[in-house]
This record gives sequence, C-alpha cells and structure tokens, in this order.
Amino acid sequence: MNPSPTDSVSDLQEAVPAPAISRGRRFSIVWLIPLIAVLVGGWLAIKAWRESGPTITIMFKSAEGLVPGKTEIKYKDVTVGKVETIQLSEDLSQVLVTATMSREVANYLTQDTLFWVVRARVAAGEVTGISTLFSGAYIGVAPGTEGKPIYRFDGQEKPPSVLPDTPGRSFTSRRRSWAHWISDRRSITVRSGWDA
Repeated sequence: MNPSPTDSVSDLQEAVPAPAISRGRRFSIVWLIPLIAVLVGGWLAIKAWRESGPTITIMFKSAEGLVPGKTEIKYKDVTVGKVETIQLSEDLSQVLVTATMSREVANYLTQDTLFWVVRARVAAGEVTGISTLFSGAYIGVAPGTEGKPIYRFDGQEKPPSVLPDTPGRSFTSRRRSWAHWISDRRSITVRSGWDA
C-alpha cells in the first residue's frame, strides 16, 4: 500500500523535534557603542547650551572685514563672542550683525555698552589696528555697567577715544568757542594744585 501524502507530512512533523525556545542575553554588547554615542552627543549639546550666552544684534553702516562664523568679539584681547550672521536691514541703510556672546559678559550688555569694528586705520598722525592686517577685523566691545541687559546695539564706526574703564576724570566743555580746536583725539592736560 502506498502511503498518502498527508501521512508522510504527519510522520515528518512527529519526527522533527519541537524547537527549544531559550531566552538568551537581553542586551547585546553591540548596542553599547550607539548608547555611548548618544550619551556623549547629549552631554556635548547640554555643555554647549550651558556655555553659550545671549544672542545680540549690532547695527553698523558697513560689514567691511566682518565674516559670519569667523569674526570674533573681543574685550581686552579676550574673545567674548562670535558673529553668526550678517544681513542688511529692511531699508538697506544698515548692516545687522547677529552674534552669540559668552555667558560671562551677559550681565554687562546694557544700554551703555559700546561696540566698534577694529580694523587697520591710517589717519593724520596715527595708525591703529595693524594686527588686523594678518588676523582680520574683529569687533571690539566696552562692556557697560551691570544692569538690565538689552540685545540690540548701535555699533560705532571708530573706537571710542577714551574707554569707560580708563582711569581718570572726564570733563565736558560747555564753551562753544573751544569747539574749533578741541577734537576727539586731542589730549588735554589738566593740572591740579599750584606748581611752583
């Protein structure tokens, strides 16, 4: 008698042992590498967020010498910020420089903070910014007094003649007749007391 095809299938099913299901390790060592990569990436993102300060906008007449992502903002030759973007204002009359500042100077970005572009300048009797011929222009800053921070500034075209933290006294002349011979750069010596 010939075996039927259904008999042979059932004999085969009885002859094949049932698969043994065993639970192996739940965590493979291969998954350790992506897990470490995610942890390091998260740590770097949190560190960058905690170290970055406020984003500010500075308005200048020209962006000559400024490069997004490269130009630094310096105070006493210490980098305290970096230019992120440069764009034109809506009426095309000014340049808007967006920069990220460091957290250390965040409290000093007040209404009396000054910004100016430091570049090589040759004027009558004075040469400034020679170091920028090789390193490129940067934005100088004179931090204001501690107070309520602001995030939009008008940049100066030239550095201030006297920085706010320069020791000494400031005097303002109210006589118009002196205005023709007193310029921003002329030094005036004031003697105190009587010299004999």
